[in-house]
Amino acid sequence: MLLKRCDDRLPDFIKVDCEGFEPVILKQAADQIWRSNAPVHLEFNSWCLLHQSRSHPLDFLNWILDSFPETFIVRKGGTLERFGRTDISTIT
Repeated sequence: MLLKRCDDRLPDFIKVDCEGFEPVILKQAADQIWRSNAPVHLEFNSWCLLHQSRSHPLDFLNWILDSFPETFIVRKGGTLERFGRTDISTIT
């Protein structure tokens, strides 16, 4: 794991780009993410989630919302907005 190779220094920023395997990576790294308090950037691609890791997108989204108290979405044009359960129906 990368954190082991970095003498256990915690990251300032985490980018996850693994084409549908985000649930596997994030669930395995959840403790390190919490310890680092680093922002996590990932692409939420429903097709990749279903076909690569066999994860249901809504289940993964609910796990994200349960696991991370501050969740944001980047809208078209680059606008960053807070995102919660009541916003699930607004995803386009």
